[in-house]
Amino acid sequence: MRISILSLLLFISFFATAQNFYLFIGTYTNKGSKGIYVYRFNAAAGTAEWVSNTDSSANPSYLTIASNGKNIYSVNETPGDEGGKVSAYTFDKTTGQLSLLNQASTGGDGPCYVSITKNNKWVVVANYGGGSTSVFAVNKDGSLNEYSQLLQDSGSSANKKRQEKPHVHSAVFSPGQDYLFTPDLGTDKVMIYKFDQDSQKPLSPAAPPYVAVAPGN
Repeated sequence: MRISILSLLLFISFFATAQNFYLFIGTYTNKGSKGIYVYRFNAAAGTAEWVSNTDSSANPSYLTIASNGKNIYSVNETPGDEGGKVSAYTFDKTTGQLSLLNQASTGGDGPCYVSITKNNKWVVVANYGGGSTSVFAVNKDGSLNEYSQLLQDSGSSANKKRQEKPHVHSAVFSPGQDYLFTPDLGTDKVMIYKFDQDSQKPLSPAAPPYVAVAPGN
């Protein structure tokens, strides 16, 4: 099993004490892994006990947790013309079980990063293979609508083996969540978008629309 996510952001407290958490681990499923694994983690003892795992989607390689602690989102990092997907789950703190709500196409292959706004209304995905960023409105139950925006990067850079085309590899909100930053390995740029949470299409280019870095930095 290849572990691709092991982050403090993916802990949810399940006891009254601050030292006991649920730990979520995303994996690649092409060599027998089941998907997302849930463990009970004791921070004081440094021990982890398996609780459950999903068996409902391919390559849930990156995860994020909604601020309500009830919904978890994963990319499904798959290549091909049909593009990847993003999955929405509910989490039961009593049983430690994840339940799949739905999946939505990201519009680009190889999605590798997913973020959610603090108010749990919008999910944003970075498509590494597709070189694009997709935006999803979140329903009240935590499920996802089809993407409302798909923003395609263009260009290349010095290393023709790795930078032959855009490769968006992250999507990070500013502290106030009024901007979104999407680094692109393929173009040596960090794209900058204004983010209007009250709009049906919340992303628009900022001024300036990107920051360019020297190749190799």
